[in-house]
Order: sequence, then C-alpha cells, then structure tokens
Amino acid sequence: MISPVATHPHTGGAKMRIFALASALRDLGHEVWFLHVGLYGDGDKAAMRHWWGDHYLPFTYRHPQSWFIRKLIAAKSYLRKPHDYGIDDWYDNQLDGFLEQLKRNITFDAVIVEYVILSKALECFGNDMLKILDTHDVMTNRHDLFVTRNRRPLWFSTTAKEESRGLARADVILAIQEREQQFFSSLTSRPVLTLGHITPVERLDTAPHHSKRLLFIGSKNDTNVDAIRFLVTNILPLIQAQVPEVELQIVGNVCSELPDAPDYRKLGCIDDLVEAYRAADVVVNPVRFGTGLKIKNVEALGYGRPLVTTSIGAEGLEEGAGMAFLVAENPQEFAHHVVALLSDSSQAARLSMNAIEFIKGKNAANIGQLINILASGSGP
Repeated sequence: MISPVATHPHTGGAKMRIFALASALRDLGHEVWFLHVGLYGDGDKAAMRHWWGDHYLPFTYRHPQSWFIRKLIAAKSYLRKPHDYGIDDWYDNQLDGFLEQLKRNITFDAVIVEYVILSKALECFGNDMLKILDTHDVMTNRHDLFVTRNRRPLWFSTTAKEESRGLARADVILAIQEREQQFFSSLTSRPVLTLGHITPVERLDTAPHHSKRLLFIGSKNDTNVDAIRFLVTNILPLIQAQVPEVELQIVGNVCSELPDAPDYRKLGCIDDLVEAYRAADVVVNPVRFGTGLKIKNVEALGYGRPLVTTSIGAEGLEEGAGMAFLVAENPQEFAHHVVALLSDSSQAARLSMNAIEFIKGKNAANIGQLINILASGSGP
C-alpha cells in the first residue's frame, strides 16, 4: 500500500479508511507493507511502527517546485484555473527510485495506491503485478465545491482529462461509493468497482447520564467546519427550544474552529472514540457538501448509534435512509428528527438495531468484493 495519508492516529475519515482496508487485508491472510509518503505530515510514527512492525516504510516527501508555484498563484485568486492541477503536480519523482530499490529487495504480488494524485507510482510496476488505485474522492473540478460557496478551495482539484490519465495507470479502480463508481466509469475503460468502508460492528449500550446528548465528530476540514457551524447556528437552537436540557458534544480538531460557548462542549481529539459514541443518544452530521463516503457516518452506524444526517451525508448509504438512519434536508426537519429520537426511546432502539444489521451487510459485501479483486490476479 502506497499512501500520502498516515494510518495513525485515527483522526480523520481517510486515515480510518486506509487503516480499515489494511486491517481487512491482514485478516484475510495477506502480508501487507505500508509505504507512507508524508505529503500530509508524518502522522504518529511510533504508533505506525508498533502496528506495522518492519512492514512500515516511511518516505520523506518533498514538494515539487511546480506545485509550490501553482499554490502561490492560486492563493491570489481562488476563482482562477490554477486550481486545476496536473495529475502529477504533487508527485515527488524521487519516489520512483525508492520503489525501484524496494522491488529489488521484496517481491510483491499487488500494489494499492491511495488517491489518484500518487497514481504515477503505478508506472514503477510491471504487468506481473495487480495494480489497484483506491480513489477515495472525485478530483475532477473539485474546487467547484468551494468556489460555489465563496470558500477558498483546499487540497487537490484537476480536470476530467487529467484524472482519466491517472485512472488509466491502474488495472482496477476502487470507488468508495456507487455514484463515484459511475463517474469514474465515464472517464476510463478500466474496470471500476465499488468498495465501501469496512467498519467495526458493536452495538453500544448508552452510558447512563442525565442529559440528552448529541455527538458531532470531525477533523478540521472545510466540510466539517461548515457542518458544525451550521449545526450550532441553525439547528441546535431549534432543538433547544423543544429539549432545553440537550447537550452537544464536539470531538476532533474541528473544535479549534469554534469559539467557546455554553451551548456545547468541545472535547477536542480524544483517545477513545468508542466511549464518545457510547455516551451519545444521537449522532448528528449536517454536512452540506463534499465527495467520497462520510466515514464517520458509517462508523456511527457500526456502533448502533441513532444517526441524523443530510442527503450529502447519506451518499453511498442511500438504501439505509429511513431504516438505519434519518435524513433531513433543512434545519427544521433535522431538528424534528433529533427531537423525535431524544423523546422516543423505542424509535431510537429500532434505528439502532437496523443500523447494526445494515452495516453488517455492507461489511460482508465489501469484504467479498475485496476477496474477488485480489483473486483476479494481475491486470491486462
């Protein structure tokens, strides 16, 4: 596995996705090596060395000059085309030499590259290996998600032509949800398969407490910042009007984007997310834009937590809407769902049981898909 994102700590959806995929591969009996290209920082190196052992391979990433220059141009105006990066603009060509040396020492049967921005690494491997690209997100015109909301575009965005070039390097392309699978299939003749998030399944009994408790978990990316601000400004007051004792707990480094206030508790990054879920009556995620699969929604369902989200948050999980979780399209509907769950324990319990069964089915389908992909051998 070659990834620009660390597997530890588990402080964001991407890290959790990659760690879950690695765990599933090891559980299936495969020997997995993890090459961490530190594009987004080093992560927790000690934790990764402990979990991966000698199969942890750190690579010191160096920003290509072209990427740095384009970023400076983009910073001047987020409405310009400089946000359409070339597919390899963030690729450190020194990685090629690292991979060549690695191949001389170890024989691999398959390589999985995380994100299309590192797809050039697949060119270092021949047709005797199965080359898999795990996309995570659609990168074509990704900046539009931000520009249309008058926000500065963050991270990587490219054109359909450039993303197609990256996809063509793989034998198999993994989409994290069906809608993105359809989009990628329109860009390439390579097989595109959907592989969702594999999450732990454990129904948690709610810890006894005196307040009616909501939980929001998020890293400090723009979609989470927008969601939590929308929640505390537009939704929470509507809930408080009907349930004055409601308590909102916020977990993750998204807390740094909110001022202190009596209406909510900021817990920051915590070591035990399970206990945070256990203490919650309802998990809330009013996300309003973004791509990929909302990993924290899948995780909440795996723990049997009643979940209220939006149609954006439900992407990739649509068949569970109304049965395993509730979907709201506006603040009033969102508050109505939350109040109903806080007021009716039987409805919350029914949603909890359905969530567990829903995720069990999703996990089984994803593991079956993974087995079939690896059994297919090398690509054409």
